[in-house]
Amino acid sequence: ETRDRPRRAPEPPRIVADRKLPGLIAHIDPRAVASEAYRAVRANIEFMPGERKGRNIVVTSPTQGEGKSTAAANLAVVSAQSGWRVCLVDADFRRPVLHRVFGSENRGGLTKALHEGLPLHTVAEPTYVPNVSLVVAGSEDETELLNTQRVSQLLQDVGLHYDLVLYDTPPVIQVAAAISLAAQCDGVILVVRSGAIPTSVLRQAVSQIVRVKGKVLGVLLNRVDLRHGDEEFYRYYREYYSRGGNGPE
Repeated sequence: ETRDRPRRAPEPPRIVADRKLPGLIAHIDPRAVASEAYRAVRANIEFMPGERKGRNIVVTSPTQGEGKSTAAANLAVVSAQSGWRVCLVDADFRRPVLHRVFGSENRGGLTKALHEGLPLHTVAEPTYVPNVSLVVAGSEDETELLNTQRVSQLLQDVGLHYDLVLYDTPPVIQVAAAISLAAQCDGVILVVRSGAIPTSVLRQAVSQIVRVKGKVLGVLLNRVDLRHGDEEFYRYYREYYSRGGNGPE
């Protein structure tokens, strides 16, 4: 009888003072401009052509430090807020961080699934965000496991358990493993920090994904200061929510 009882979602981690960790702005402040931007990305995923259930989306970046983990975590939150069953997968074995964001232990997870040929839902754990499950990386030395055959086994029956699976992968230019997932998933979101990389590097990243027949859904421009870059947009957004509305759901 004990085995059949559903696992309770863990309590939120008490220590979130590390500024190096991705911030869950969509969970902390759903009315923030950044939260609304993530909802716009979610809408684009929702209206992707095709009727296939269980979207598998890679969230990556051309190089390190672009904010891909932040984007993946917040996109998971806004998708869950809309009622989707979301699985967030830390596929960045060399720099895993999502387990720290959600206060989980970095054990088992994706490493176990790939080693043993297990489907994702068997290694996913609930988080303190309703409807969001997390698959931790599990190791910092298993990048070579992300090959075509193992990834195919990983993606089996995803639609039976989740409406959306987001894979936080290593940067595509620096680590080839991200390409293996991009080739077999439904789409790729490239996260680029505003003003951080030249256009030629972004083109190279897109070219690598397209070369393996991956589908680039779009580029998410990160760390844009709307207060200075588009004052009119920010002013209208701020006024809308300052008039006593309930804000986005």
